[in-house]
Amino acid sequence: MKSLPLYAMLLLLGACGPRPATWDRARTVHGPFPLADQLIWIDDASEAAIALDLHQIKPSSYRTPLIAGASFVKRIGEQLVVLGASTRDGQSQRLATLQLLALVDGRLSLKRSFELPAAFDRVAASDDGRFIVAYFATATDQGAVFRNPNQIAVVDLEQAAGAQQPVSFTLRDLPGPPSGVFFSPELRLANDTRSTRRLAVFAASNAISVVDLEQPERQPAGLSLVPFDSTTRVEPQVVLFDPLTGRIVMRAKGASDLYLIALSPTAAKSPLADFALTIERPSAAADVVDVALLVDQAIGRTLIAALTTAPELVVFDTQGALAQRFALDSAAHALRYLPAVDRLLAYSEAGVSDRIFVFEAKAEGKGIAGRPVGRTLGSAVARVAIAPDGKNALIFHDDGGVAVSLLDLGRAQWSEEPLAGRGALTSYDFYDRDYLVAITPRVKQLGLLDLRTRSVGDVPLDFEPISVVALDHDVVVTHSSPTGLITAISGLDAQPRARVISGVLIEGLFDARY
Repeated sequence: MKSLPLYAMLLLLGACGPRPATWDRARTVHGPFPLADQLIWIDDASEAAIALDLHQIKPSSYRTPLIAGASFVKRIGEQLVVLGASTRDGQSQRLATLQLLALVDGRLSLKRSFELPAAFDRVAASDDGRFIVAYFATATDQGAVFRNPNQIAVVDLEQAAGAQQPVSFTLRDLPGPPSGVFFSPELRLANDTRSTRRLAVFAASNAISVVDLEQPERQPAGLSLVPFDSTTRVEPQVVLFDPLTGRIVMRAKGASDLYLIALSPTAAKSPLADFALTIERPSAAADVVDVALLVDQAIGRTLIAALTTAPELVVFDTQGALAQRFALDSAAHALRYLPAVDRLLAYSEAGVSDRIFVFEAKAEGKGIAGRPVGRTLGSAVARVAIAPDGKNALIFHDDGGVAVSLLDLGRAQWSEEPLAGRGALTSYDFYDRDYLVAITPRVKQLGLLDLRTRSVGDVPLDFEPISVVALDHDVVVTHSSPTGLITAISGLDAQPRARVISGVLIEGLFDARY
């Protein structure tokens, strides 16, 4: 996101009489965001979405007007959700507008919009994009006398256009605004009259509030995570859902163990919640630093894998019964499950350690079959990414000549494969599932890695790169420029072709409302 005055416009319009107030605003540009083969920016000052269509023979950007400017933008599936302040007759109001942008017949369009009952500053959405929640990230607002920080609004995009949307209410069981929102997949609860439920867990200090997204008119179900008179402060950070039993598994900072929360249907009538929450505590006998769920649909079983400060990996079933403990020879603070290969990867990020652990996670009796296999990489782990194939783990390094270590966890006898580089890879993406594309600051090249063959290559750039984004058929490298400067690269699987496109952010700026 960039912020800058509209100097170019002011110079051009200096002798042209009155100008719209929007051109005197500090300019905030959100993006870019990839949608199919188009790249999208949201320009808050001119209240427009800027789209670059790379399918054109001579690509140029075009503008789509917005109802309101943008305070927050999020990509959800194949659409952009833009949250902005509502304006009428040029007067800013204490409300917000939710705007949904999508490609319609190859052109970016404002698909739907919703007037919200408050000036919310954050949105969250379910993985399938069906449910969108607007809420407050902070409790205070310097421009208002009152603010209800626990108010939220729920939008269900499967509802007909004429339905009452959004549904807004207050999370009265929380002590303040949500610190996180976690959406469930379809959950099946034991002895439930409904086949499945879609829920959202709103987390705050010492409490959670669970909303039935398909029945938002019912009151949320609240749960305190500590006794009423306790001085303990816990902050939920990871919330997972077991689709087989309908339980919630939660890790909270400050808690001495995991939370295992059962959901039980009740006969309560509307507007009360028709399910109840009960804490069932497993015992890891140590603070938990990360957790993962191993769901085996074939045998109908879910295991909980938890990393502790001991350090060790502890495995439970979802009824909280302890199955196994695996000691580690050094601390690990993050845990990733790769269901495509039934393996767990444990590590520490941010340069803490160069040690990683891999576990076989195949079912065996009440636990898992494997034992931890540790490796020392020689360079500290900065961050980890899992490739789209679900088999390759990429371990990025920032402290030496090794840029990335590759782990092909789909192989029975896996090993680490270090790749040298000219510095830290500060921006990367995956193109066509099989290619890693990445850039290094101040190096005028785009790096290419074929994850199938491990062959590498470079595409020369005319300007220093800022970020890289993969589209359906092209890769785009952005460069530092207030008017918008990019390099579009096609043909990566054959002979790469690069073309520089400038002025992306000012194309059509002076057209009559675009």
